[in-house]
Amino acid sequence: MSKLTFAASIRFPGNIAWNRETHKWTGTLADGRTVASYRALAVARAVWRGHGFKIADVESYIAENCAIVGVPFFPGFYNSPLDQELDHEESQWAEYEAEKLNDSKWHKPEDSEIGVEYRQLRAVMPSFEITDSDIAQAAFDSTNYGAVHREAAEQYASGLVNAFSNELDTELLAEFESMTSPRFYNYETDRLWLHMPWTQLESMYAECPADSLESRIKARFTSRSGFASHYANTRAEWPESLREWDYNQLATLFSAWTEYKCSEAGVAFDDFEDKLCYEYFDTGNGEAMACLDAGRDYEKLFGILREQIAEARAEWEAENPAEPLPYRCPVTPDLFAEYGIGHA
Repeated sequence: MSKLTFAASIRFPGNIAWNRETHKWTGTLADGRTVASYRALAVARAVWRGHGFKIADVESYIAENCAIVGVPFFPGFYNSPLDQELDHEESQWAEYEAEKLNDSKWHKPEDSEIGVEYRQLRAVMPSFEITDSDIAQAAFDSTNYGAVHREAAEQYASGLVNAFSNELDTELLAEFESMTSPRFYNYETDRLWLHMPWTQLESMYAECPADSLESRIKARFTSRSGFASHYANTRAEWPESLREWDYNQLATLFSAWTEYKCSEAGVAFDDFEDKLCYEYFDTGNGEAMACLDAGRDYEKLFGILREQIAEARAEWEAENPAEPLPYRCPVTPDLFAEYGIGHA
């Protein structure tokens, strides 16, 4: 089960309030338990309704009260702004790791996972160098990008809630449900799915101008060259009850309502989309790096680099059999200062 729930229309005893800074529901229930997360609130709801502390009951509550909604303006990770943000973070990390290895003026050998053995070899074999390109390739070979993209989609969803609050002065009750990726990127890209409470979707429908929704339906579902729509392209041909709409139809409502809220706040929709990728995805607090960490196997990464060092070391020792490099003690590296690995 994903870590989600929402403050829908149900109320229960206690002091529960929406924190606009953390974008979480916090407070204390009547029995003294603290609500510190969406999941905790989900459990609290289930408890208050007499279900008990059972995850299955929470899932049942979510299924009953929430819908899965697509995010049509989610850009995915194929040649997209999010892809560029992750690439930039990865390049910056590789450059810094290379700096820690090669800049002896500012960095000690121990600053890097492989610094001791690397500096030792470099002292006698200066032609050998591990560059940022080598590190970037090792990182690429050691990273599960599916896991990275899933974490990034979660971060985008979190940023979306924050952006609605900060840019549009609107409380969006939504959390990450899942992300799907195509087998090939020929015709489509990754898709993001959120859980939203039906009560909020019904409020969206009531608030969104009918002509805005009608226009969005026509734009998304009118057949044209290269695209055959499987949906009627007028609201009148859709089910009367909102709860009979599927995730694509609800996504259309969400998209039309978002554009309406942007217009109401005097914010260009294109600018809002850009901010979601460039300001709210990574706020400067390491969010992009956390996404990379979610899919990166650092043991494998540094193992690849150690293999490069071992191969170069073997090559040097084969050419210099009378001058073998000394044993590298990882506990007392200062014993080998003459090889460039000791402390200044």
